Amino acid sequence: MKGEYGAAVQSILQAELKGDLLSQYPEIWPLVRYPFSEYIAGRFRSSSSKKRRGFFKRAIFLLYSLCSKNPILACRKKFIFISHPRKKVISGNCIDIYTRPLIDLTGIDEDSACLEKIDEHGGHLGCGRNVYYLDCFLFASLFLSKIFMLNSKEKQLIGFLCDNFSHEVKSYEIKRFCCSVIKKNKAQSFLWGLYFKISQAKIVFVVNGAGNESVILAAKRNGITTIELQHGTPAQGKLNYDYPEGFLKQCFCDYFFSFGNKVLCSANLPVQKQRIIPMGFPFLEMRRSEVCSAVKDRVLVISQPNLRDVLKQILPKLALECSKPIYIKLHPGEVEYKSTIQSYYKNYPSIHVVDDTDFDLYELFSLSEVVLGFFSTALYEAVEFSARVVVLSNEFMSKSAINVDIDKAMEPAINGGFMHKVSNMSELIDELSLSAPQNLVNSPRIFLPFDSDRFLSVICAIEADR
Repeated sequence: MKGEYGAAVQSILQAELKGDLLSQYPEIWPLVRYPFSEYIAGRFRSSSSKKRRGFFKRAIFLLYSLCSKNPILACRKKFIFISHPRKKVISGNCIDIYTRPLIDLTGIDEDSACLEKIDEHGGHLGCGRNVYYLDCFLFASLFLSKIFMLNSKEKQLIGFLCDNFSHEVKSYEIKRFCCSVIKKNKAQSFLWGLYFKISQAKIVFVVNGAGNESVILAAKRNGITTIELQHGTPAQGKLNYDYPEGFLKQCFCDYFFSFGNKVLCSANLPVQKQRIIPMGFPFLEMRRSEVCSAVKDRVLVISQPNLRDVLKQILPKLALECSKPIYIKLHPGEVEYKSTIQSYYKNYPSIHVVDDTDFDLYELFSLSEVVLGFFSTALYEAVEFSARVVVLSNEFMSKSAINVDIDKAMEPAINGGFMHKVSNMSELIDELSLSAPQNLVNSPRIFLPFDSDRFLSVICAIEADR
């Protein structure tokens, strides 16, 4: 099963029902559920050579986090933002697109602090004032986790998982992985609890709840309100967001600020429905007004790491039929393989492989007549730039290649007329011959226009309701 994400998800959901895990282990299982699905699918593979190469860089950032970037210095801030580790280069600066524009547009910079985990390349890219590093905090939790013990319920859950998945992964590996997840969460929850006891924070904003459960739990236990800012597209089948109707996850934020239209969030979030508040996407709103092009002359393909082989089969055929240049925008997780991916298409001069260093994504949207993909938040963003968005259905791929049922996840946007679905090459070629939609400025939008006054008003109401 390793490497087959969809199959892993289905297997875990079946085991969840079999063992009634959400009822039997309502506090423990939600912590393990998502990382375990990633583990079973083989997504926790790391390179020891990369770790060695990044050792000195990590050591330097650790020193920073003990000195000028120490998160203790943020204790007097009213709003704490746990930012997303993946940053974007804007005008030469690396920023977290989910927190920095929001802070700047609402004028809450003086009252705010951004706490950063190390990024996926082993460094820190955040810029601006009030940015602090969590390296020392996470480093301490690694050692502290060694002294925490498992209780009987936790051992019972791990035993159940070993019994049901030992045919896929060796039992001792499952035990080791689950023990690590649970113990790290205990250690981090303990440290965050100490932090929030001395902190003057009123609200903690989290960009991604998965991996930050300890922050959320500790903040709640100290009477601090928690809010998750939407950063992707929570869809049915995504185990970090999608739960049975009515289930309330203790380590989920008190509120969820969504991008807007419900087509952007089809998952059953484990929070009270009235606490899911459409708020918009400040960064998209800002870039939408800055980027425009009178000429739309290309096809843009939104690539994803686990669908690379599928695109390798489709795009050469498409290049032979399509008169427009085709630009493949790599996922950040694919950039290190850029030269390899370029070699796939060396005999097709109309196909160009690009990443963020070549083009800004929103600039590409403004230049593209058609945007093509499977399942990605970028497809929804492309609609805001008046592109014709085409979704490749399940028929193009093995269902095990991605962690969602594409047809089901994209159905609301397709039925709403925002996107178009194709099921074979003939339909795809026909779709590309059609014209892009007209400007959508006065049309129904997927993303709610961000209003800083409304944001501040909602925050005030939430504070008053504490």
